[in-house]
Amino acid sequence: IGESESLGAAISNVARHLSESSGIPIRVRLDEQPTRLRPEVEAELFRIAQEAMNNAVKHARATSIDVRCQVYAPEAIITITDNGVGLQSARTDSHGLKIMRERARLIGAELVVRDNASRGLTVSVALKVPRSTAHADADAGSPTLLEKR
Repeated sequence: IGESESLGAAISNVARHLSESSGIPIRVRLDEQPTRLRPEVEAELFRIAQEAMNNAVKHARATSIDVRCQVYAPEAIITITDNGVGLQSARTDSHGLKIMRERARLIGAELVVRDNASRGLTVSVALKVPRSTAHADADAGSPTLLEKR
């Protein structure tokens, strides 16, 4: 992710490389507005998406992976769904989900991992501005909702 590359473009590039190296088709759907998220927020969201795609390729025995990236700053939702074996018992050396949860927590996002009953896994990270905060900030004349603490 850089000044010239959007979050969606960066996720698309990783998906393309992973698909080429693994032979697993990864379909990416982007819905982005030109307004960017803060760089540190984009970086964490990118790393979460990258880890979820890597996990699907390495562990899920999936034959297809779908990625949806919606960015309407200051909000974003990224969803990675595979058709693999679903959530397996964690290995003792596995820290991927824990790290993804921590990354989400650092930026105030919610990470949801849903096992689709032996039909794959869905990992979703959502960065939302709490509606009560948005109204309070608007009432107080706050100039930006991009800074979320």
